Amino acid sequence: MKRLTLLTWSAPKIKGEKTINLGAVILGFAWALSISVAVMIALGVYVMISTAPTYNLSTVLTLITLGSVFLGGMVCGAVAGKQGLLHGLIVGSAYALLYAALSLNWGMHQLELSLVGSILPIVIFSVIGGITGVNLPADRKKYRRVRRVSAR
Repeated sequence: MKRLTLLTWSAPKIKGEKTINLGAVILGFAWALSISVAVMIALGVYVMISTAPTYNLSTVLTLITLGSVFLGGMVCGAVAGKQGLLHGLIVGSAYALLYAALSLNWGMHQLELSLVGSILPIVIFSVIGGITGVNLPADRKKYRRVRRVSAR
Protein backbone atom coordinates (compact mmCIF):
# COMPACT_ATOMS: atom_id res chain seq x y z
CA MET A 1 0.00 0.00 0.00
CA LYS A 2 3.03 2.30 0.24
CA ARG A 3 3.36 2.82 -3.50
CA LEU A 4 -0.35 3.11 -4.24
CA THR A 5 -1.31 6.63 -5.30
CA LEU A 6 -4.94 7.55 -4.71
CA LEU A 7 -4.88 11.31 -4.77
CA THR A 8 -2.34 13.99 -4.00
CA TRP A 9 -3.38 17.47 -3.01
CA SER A 10 -0.01 19.15 -3.39
CA ALA A 11 0.41 22.39 -5.27
CA PRO A 12 1.47 22.17 -8.93
CA LYS A 13 5.24 21.98 -9.25
CA ILE A 14 5.35 23.65 -12.65
CA LYS A 15 4.05 27.16 -13.11
CA GLY A 16 0.88 27.08 -15.19
CA GLU A 17 0.24 23.38 -14.52
CA LYS A 18 -3.41 22.63 -13.92
CA THR A 19 -4.92 20.17 -11.47
CA ILE A 20 -7.27 18.58 -13.99
CA ASN A 21 -5.95 17.37 -17.33
CA LEU A 22 -8.89 18.09 -19.64
CA GLY A 23 -7.35 16.16 -22.53
CA ALA A 24 -7.09 13.05 -20.37
CA VAL A 25 -10.70 13.43 -19.26
CA ILE A 26 -11.94 13.77 -22.85
CA LEU A 27 -9.83 10.79 -23.95
CA GLY A 28 -11.09 8.64 -21.06
CA PHE A 29 -14.71 9.58 -21.77
CA ALA A 30 -14.23 8.83 -25.48
CA TRP A 31 -12.75 5.43 -24.62
CA ALA A 32 -15.60 4.58 -22.26
CA LEU A 33 -18.24 5.63 -24.77
CA SER A 34 -16.53 3.94 -27.73
CA ILE A 35 -16.03 0.64 -25.93
CA SER A 36 -19.60 0.50 -24.66
CA VAL A 37 -21.12 1.40 -28.05
CA ALA A 38 -18.93 -1.06 -29.97
CA VAL A 39 -19.56 -3.97 -27.61
CA MET A 40 -23.29 -3.25 -27.42
CA ILE A 41 -23.53 -3.16 -31.23
CA ALA A 42 -21.67 -6.47 -31.41
CA LEU A 43 -24.02 -7.90 -28.77
CA GLY A 44 -27.03 -6.65 -30.72
CA VAL A 45 -25.79 -8.35 -33.89
CA TYR A 46 -25.18 -11.55 -31.92
CA VAL A 47 -28.70 -11.47 -30.49
CA MET A 48 -30.22 -10.91 -33.94
CA ILE A 49 -28.22 -13.69 -35.59
CA SER A 50 -28.31 -16.38 -32.90
CA THR A 51 -31.16 -18.16 -31.22
CA ALA A 52 -29.66 -17.73 -27.77
CA PRO A 53 -32.04 -16.76 -24.96
CA THR A 54 -32.04 -13.11 -23.97
CA TYR A 55 -33.51 -13.35 -20.48
CA ASN A 56 -30.26 -12.23 -18.83
CA LEU A 57 -29.41 -9.51 -21.32
CA SER A 58 -29.81 -6.68 -18.79
CA THR A 59 -27.06 -8.18 -16.63
CA VAL A 60 -24.77 -8.42 -19.63
CA LEU A 61 -25.50 -4.80 -20.59
CA THR A 62 -24.75 -3.68 -17.04
CA LEU A 63 -21.42 -5.54 -17.06
CA ILE A 64 -20.54 -3.99 -20.43
CA THR A 65 -21.31 -0.52 -19.10
CA LEU A 66 -19.30 -1.01 -15.91
CA GLY A 67 -16.37 -2.53 -17.79
CA SER A 68 -16.24 0.24 -20.35
CA VAL A 69 -16.41 2.94 -17.68
CA PHE A 70 -13.63 1.19 -15.73
CA LEU A 71 -11.43 1.13 -18.85
CA GLY A 72 -12.26 4.76 -19.64
CA GLY A 73 -11.28 5.79 -16.12
CA MET A 74 -8.12 3.72 -16.38
CA VAL A 75 -7.09 5.40 -19.65
CA CYS A 76 -7.84 8.80 -18.15
CA GLY A 77 -5.77 8.08 -15.07
CA ALA A 78 -2.90 6.68 -17.12
CA VAL A 79 -2.78 9.72 -19.40
CA ALA A 80 -3.14 12.21 -16.54
CA GLY A 81 -0.50 10.43 -14.46
CA LYS A 82 -1.75 12.04 -11.26
CA GLN A 83 -4.92 12.33 -9.19
CA GLY A 84 -6.60 9.25 -10.60
CA LEU A 85 -9.47 9.46 -8.14
CA LEU A 86 -10.40 12.94 -9.34
CA HIS A 87 -9.95 12.21 -13.04
CA GLY A 88 -11.90 8.95 -12.76
CA LEU A 89 -14.65 10.77 -10.89
CA ILE A 90 -14.98 13.32 -13.68
CA VAL A 91 -15.11 10.66 -16.41
CA GLY A 92 -17.65 8.61 -14.44
CA SER A 93 -19.78 11.66 -13.71
CA ALA A 94 -19.83 12.68 -17.37
CA TYR A 95 -20.78 9.15 -18.43
CA ALA A 96 -23.43 8.97 -15.71
CA LEU A 97 -24.85 12.32 -16.79
CA LEU A 98 -25.13 11.06 -20.37
CA TYR A 99 -26.66 7.81 -19.09
CA ALA A 100 -29.25 9.71 -17.04
CA ALA A 101 -30.09 12.04 -19.92
CA LEU A 102 -30.63 9.13 -22.29
CA SER A 103 -32.69 7.26 -19.69
CA LEU A 104 -34.91 10.29 -19.15
CA ASN A 105 -35.23 10.82 -22.89
CA TRP A 106 -36.08 7.21 -23.76
CA GLY A 107 -38.55 6.03 -21.21
CA MET A 108 -38.19 7.38 -17.73
CA HIS A 109 -40.37 10.41 -17.17
CA GLN A 110 -38.85 11.44 -13.86
CA LEU A 111 -35.80 10.69 -11.76
CA GLU A 112 -36.29 7.45 -9.86
CA LEU A 113 -34.31 5.64 -7.22
CA SER A 114 -33.45 2.89 -9.71
CA LEU A 115 -31.64 5.45 -11.87
CA VAL A 116 -29.53 6.52 -8.89
CA GLY A 117 -28.84 2.85 -8.22
CA SER A 118 -27.57 2.53 -11.79
CA ILE A 119 -25.49 5.70 -11.76
CA LEU A 120 -23.64 5.08 -8.49
CA PRO A 121 -21.80 1.92 -9.68
CA ILE A 122 -20.83 3.73 -12.89
CA VAL A 123 -19.09 6.46 -10.92
CA ILE A 124 -17.49 3.98 -8.49
CA PHE A 125 -16.09 1.79 -11.29
CA SER A 126 -14.72 4.84 -13.09
CA VAL A 127 -13.00 6.05 -9.91
CA ILE A 128 -11.45 2.61 -9.40
CA GLY A 129 -10.31 2.70 -13.04
CA GLY A 130 -8.74 6.13 -12.56
CA ILE A 131 -6.83 4.94 -9.50
CA THR A 132 -5.71 1.85 -11.40
CA GLY A 133 -4.59 3.93 -14.39
CA VAL A 134 -2.44 6.26 -12.30
CA ASN A 135 -0.73 3.28 -10.67
CA LEU A 136 0.18 1.57 -13.94
CA PRO A 137 3.92 1.33 -14.59
CA ALA A 138 5.27 4.40 -16.40
CA ASP A 139 6.55 2.47 -19.43
CA ARG A 140 2.95 1.60 -20.40
CA LYS A 141 2.03 5.26 -20.75
CA LYS A 142 2.73 5.68 -24.47
CA TYR A 143 0.51 8.70 -25.06
CA ARG A 144 1.90 11.90 -26.43
CA ARG A 145 3.11 14.34 -23.82
CA VAL A 146 2.66 18.03 -24.47
CA ARG A 147 5.81 20.05 -23.99
CA ARG A 148 5.51 23.63 -22.95
CA VAL A 149 7.98 25.93 -24.62
CA SER A 150 8.69 29.08 -22.71
CA ALA A 151 9.38 32.26 -24.66
CA ARG A 152 12.62 33.93 -23.68
